[in-house]
Amino acid sequence: MNNQTVTYSELNLAKNPKRQQIKPTDSDRSISITEQEITYVELNFHGASQDLQKNDKNFHCKGMNNNDYSNNSYSFSASHCGHCPEDWLSYSNNCYYISSDKKNWTESQMACASKKSDLTYIDNEEEMKFIAFLSSLSWIGLSRKNRDYSWLWINGSPLYKELIDTSNNTYNCAMLFSSNLLSDSCGSSKTYICKHKI
Repeated sequence: MNNQTVTYSELNLAKNPKRQQIKPTDSDRSISITEQEITYVELNFHGASQDLQKNDKNFHCKGMNNNDYSNNSYSFSASHCGHCPEDWLSYSNNCYYISSDKKNWTESQMACASKKSDLTYIDNEEEMKFIAFLSSLSWIGLSRKNRDYSWLWINGSPLYKELIDTSNNTYNCAMLFSSNLLSDSCGSSKTYICKHKI
């Protein structure tokens, strides 16, 4: 079933719409406008603003306090807004939680699950760059059973790009370090980043 928004409007017009005379201050010409013409313009404006809301994936956070993250190459804007719980950030239709406490990888995943989320899985390079600004040395939702298995995100999708440093590929859990993914011992304690879709 499609999620569609339906807007209903009711027009209350007088039986004899009056012509209003509006005189611009910079001209002696007068403009004649009916109430229907004004209503028509207002409805078209309302429809256009709804179209913009549908096309803007971050609309739900407009007008909220944004946190801007930037360096020489990239800048991002994240905010706390009504669709995300308190202490979470919203970015590109996802909510992110950056822990202050440290846990091992399994405990981190359980902590995220208790918040109805998962350890962060990265959908694209832009998201990876954004997450790199949030925290470093944090667990993310990438792991493997052992060296003979492929890396998998917590949502079951494979790691398509070789984003992980293979120079120290003896460990089976991934952490975010700066803008790189590194393997580390699943038993070591780190902060963690949780994610859930809005």
